[in-house]
Parts: sequence; C-alpha cells; structure tokens
Amino acid sequence: MNILNKIIIAKIQKIASRKPQIISGYLFGSYQTGKTHITSDIDLGFICFDKSALDTPTFILDVNKLFIPKEADIIVCDLNEKPIILMEMINGRLIYQKDSDLRIKLETRIFKLYEDYLHYLSIKKIYLDKSFSEGIYAHK
Repeated sequence: MNILNKIIIAKIQKIASRKPQIISGYLFGSYQTGKTHITSDIDLGFICFDKSALDTPTFILDVNKLFIPKEADIIVCDLNEKPIILMEMINGRLIYQKDSDLRIKLETRIFKLYEDYLHYLSIKKIYLDKSFSEGIYAHK
C-alpha cells in the first residue's frame, strides 16, 4: 500500500504552502528507500531558513492528521539544526518546494554546512586518536 499517494502529497503541499517560513519538504527514511516493514513510520522533514516564527506544533499536528492511524515522524528544521540531519532530509524525495530558487539556495547552504561538519569531525578524530595513542584517555 502506498501511504504517500498523490492526494496526500497534494494535501501536504497545501498545508505547507500556508506557512511562509517553510521552503521545502522531503520524504526520507524507510518509506523513501522502499525498505518498510510493519512498524515503519513515515519520516517527513520540512526546512525553513528560520523556524522561530512558525507555529511548529500546529503545523506538525496538521500534517500528522493526514496519516492516522499510521505513525508519522515530522521534523521541522532550520539551518541551526545538525548538518547530518539536514543532509539526511535533502537526500530524500522532494515532496514540496515553495520556490525552486529558494530551495536550491537552502540546499546549497546545507551542503556547505555539511562539508564544514565533516571537516570538524576529521579534526576531532585526529585529536581523539592522538589522545588515545598518548594514553591521555586510555592506557595501553
């Protein structure tokens, strides 16, 4: 059964279009990859430049109602979220965009944040490996 059909997507798009803060929405996770099982929930992510003015609980509730009785995990993020979460979302299936230019600008910014995040992790690994080899955190 395709729980996320064209009718549901159109309803999601209508709800999201009434929220000026929301730039794009994505299906990600097991429903996006097609690897669902009986307990799989529907993972939807919506991205804003700044979500502070958005009534997030009401938006999530409005979208969640479309999937009853199935469980949906709906996330609303802005650029302050961890880049790994943002990348997971934008690597999913695009189901809503307010404007393609804005979405591309947002996704480009996310790619740059993710690159910075990976660089930070590589530096962290170098120092952590060094501290272990020198016995600062662990003794051999």
